[in-house]
Amino acid sequence: MKTMQAMRMLLLALAIPALPRAEFPLESMAPNRLGLQYGFAFRGQDITSKDVPSHEVLHTLSLGYAPIPYLDVEAGIGADQLSVDRYNGARFSGGYGLAPLFGATLASPALFDMLRITGGGRFLYFNSEDDRNYTYSGWVSSPFLSAVFSPSGYFDLEAGARGHLINGDMQAPSGQKQTYSNRETVRGFVSFTLKSPSEYAFLTVDADFSPSADPDWSNGPREASIGVSFGTLLGWKAKSKEPKSAPQYFPAYPEMKERQKKMAEELE
Repeated sequence: MKTMQAMRMLLLALAIPALPRAEFPLESMAPNRLGLQYGFAFRGQDITSKDVPSHEVLHTLSLGYAPIPYLDVEAGIGADQLSVDRYNGARFSGGYGLAPLFGATLASPALFDMLRITGGGRFLYFNSEDDRNYTYSGWVSSPFLSAVFSPSGYFDLEAGARGHLINGDMQAPSGQKQTYSNRETVRGFVSFTLKSPSEYAFLTVDADFSPSADPDWSNGPREASIGVSFGTLLGWKAKSKEPKSAPQYFPAYPEMKERQKKMAEELE
């Protein structure tokens, strides 16, 4: 018991200092379990037609549920902070804004007891405003397809491709709006998930890179992201159905009573 508690504390300790995108361990999900996870991510992408570098710091808290085998749906809320590098003498440094999110993941049955194919999509809305009342907001769509290798019940290794599509608005204090998006919309990614099967706890470290990723991260990731998330599965016992009628431990008892009555009448 102490070993399991120590392992859970280790997972939490590793998650805090690391830089996420969490993946609920779908093989452990069930209709009587609810996944709870916290994530932190540092993400960078070039935006507008001028490919100006921008960076996000993202915190998320989400719930996951599997109504049927191999399907997980999730929803949650986050806090997203956006900054945009200087361009034409102007720079944007926004504060945190609420970021609702939702998504779904579909997985194949395990192949050779260790390989699964997964696909799905996640969607997040961000809204970051600076102290001059300039605002960047919009939707980030992330469809993905991947292969999950599980050589052990204690860890997963995932690799694949995911989309990174931004459909956003830049708004000035006057109310004037201008749309923007990003040019590089496909990224390769890898993730590693450490699991504690008996405790239903998990930790995921994730990184992705577009073809234009820049190794110079002095101002933050350029066309790349890195993150960590951790969580657990909360379970409850299924309510047992009440029997329609009380069981008869002596089903022949009424018949015996009737015979005794007849015998007493004959003796009389």
